[in-house]
Amino acid sequence: MKRKQNLILIGEFSKITGVNVKCLRYYDKIGVLKPAYINPDSGYRYYSVDQVYTVEIIRLCVELDIPLRNLTEYMGEDEGAHFAAMLDHGKLAAQEKLRQIQRGLQFVTVLRADIDHLKTCRKVCGRFECELPPRLFFVLPYDKGQQDKQFASALHQLFRLAVEEEAFPLYDYGLLHEYGPAGVQKYIYLEVLAQGCPSSHSMEIPGGTFHCLQVEGYHLEEAPRLFPGLLDGGETAWVIETALLTRKCRLERPLMELQVWGAQRNRNEESQ
Repeated sequence: MKRKQNLILIGEFSKITGVNVKCLRYYDKIGVLKPAYINPDSGYRYYSVDQVYTVEIIRLCVELDIPLRNLTEYMGEDEGAHFAAMLDHGKLAAQEKLRQIQRGLQFVTVLRADIDHLKTCRKVCGRFECELPPRLFFVLPYDKGQQDKQFASALHQLFRLAVEEEAFPLYDYGLLHEYGPAGVQKYIYLEVLAQGCPSSHSMEIPGGTFHCLQVEGYHLEEAPRLFPGLLDGGETAWVIETALLTRKCRLERPLMELQVWGAQRNRNEESQ
């Protein structure tokens, strides 16, 4: 029998650690913190002083979103905790949480930039020029319109690909036409936050001066007429069709924006 004079009764242990008795009993039930001794006659539970440190490790892992039941993987047969392994797990969890926070901050930054862009749009009529940052799109070949019933299915596939490849999807999506010497390549796109590894589905859209036009309804196919001289030079150019964030919109004719970036035009502007 263990000597009880060196142990702490569960009620006192609860006061020392700040963990209520109900939680301590639950920790015992799932095997992450078993009492050092249980009186066979009274059923009273006792803990050792060393187990205060174990509670702090458990508390830290809980804050790092490590499921409590997973902590049993770091408990030895002698009921000793493998603290190094637990902390390594906690470090990985903290790093992942940090990545999620950083993604959230990036998302807020992108959303704020789009709101500022929309404010600029409301002040002008007809075509206008604006500076847009570089963007990363996940794309799939798609030769139909946004109003086609296949659009939702293709967009869902893009979201699934982004998640599978650990890219953080943003809310911006639409259609993209890439003009070049070989003709026009047509895609559906989903904007994502930049990830570490390149993907076969990703396309980088350079930042710079874009020529923009707000229109009601879908007019992507009419881009060469709406932007004369920007898409007929044989140089690489992109036309993006995206919906604008508005308080009210007509579902049959939503407010869209066409954004055109031309490599030759941007090179000319940079050289001036």
